[in-house]
Amino acid sequence: MTFTVTDSKRNAITEKLADIRSFQYLLIANEQQLIGECSDSEIRDRLQKMLGDDRKNLGIVETAIADYGIEVKTKETVREIVHRVKGE
Repeated sequence: MTFTVTDSKRNAITEKLADIRSFQYLLIANEQQLIGECSDSEIRDRLQKMLGDDRKNLGIVETAIADYGIEVKTKETVREIVHRVKGE
């Protein structure tokens, strides 16, 4: 059984993926900052593993966006959240 995805559904999926990508970038930036400030080697190693996993997740999200062939921007509300978390 096959089904088709309409353009509106494809756009909606890609928009959600763009939002997820923004949050992944935020997670990666925060983990990198924590690693730089952490003096405990065990915690730093755990953070490094989390960072590696999040980089892989980001790659998967970016691949999915590329596969859809539609580049959309992150929603304004997500951009605002990211800026607030970053302290900008």
